[in-house]
Amino acid sequence: MSKGLFCVVAGNRLSGKSTLAGTLPGRTVMLQAAILESGCRSAMALAKRNGHSLSVEDFTSLLDLRAKLEVLKADPTLDHIYIDGYTAINDMRWRSADIQSSFKANPFTAYGRHGDDMTGLVQWVKEGTESSKNVFLTCALKASKATGGTVGDVELECKGQMAVTAITKMGEAVVTVLQVNTESGPQRMLVTRSFDSWPGRIDGLLDEDNPGMIAPDLSIVLQLSKGI
Repeated sequence: MSKGLFCVVAGNRLSGKSTLAGTLPGRTVMLQAAILESGCRSAMALAKRNGHSLSVEDFTSLLDLRAKLEVLKADPTLDHIYIDGYTAINDMRWRSADIQSSFKANPFTAYGRHGDDMTGLVQWVKEGTESSKNVFLTCALKASKATGGTVGDVELECKGQMAVTAITKMGEAVVTVLQVNTESGPQRMLVTRSFDSWPGRIDGLLDEDNPGMIAPDLSIVLQLSKGI
């Protein structure tokens, strides 16, 4: 059984991370945090236009997410699992009773425990690729402005002041959705090689073979990850 790809899909809030699920060929199931995330309608419309199969299932808790992910990992007809997203999962974990109780007793202990738990959870999500499924996990980023209006530091939008690398270091592929100004106006693009402070990487791909910026299409990322 071949191993799938674990890809982190990053970008600002409302940048189009959810919609990208509609660019995946074959059959995809999007696991979306109930209430906390949105954007599945545009993803489904894009999948229909592309002739792909995309269905959406909500998860209401981390236990619910784990249960549904285990079922999907065992589905032989499924090609991709798209989890939307890390920021919502982070919020769910932070609001849990044990973390809040720990926070009241000692905030620093709570932050440390929360960070360890989230790192472990992402590792567990990544293990879904061992079932030959490609697993995608979205995460929201926010950027500060440096002198001159350029991009400064890029941070995860999450509780606990976790570093961006806490999640991106686990991705075999990391792409960031950006709005780029072109001669024909603003266009959405995918960063596949780190640009300014925005993360991008595809493991196993030499720099000269990495285009750096591509159309917002995850099927291209799959091809690049295979050296095609």
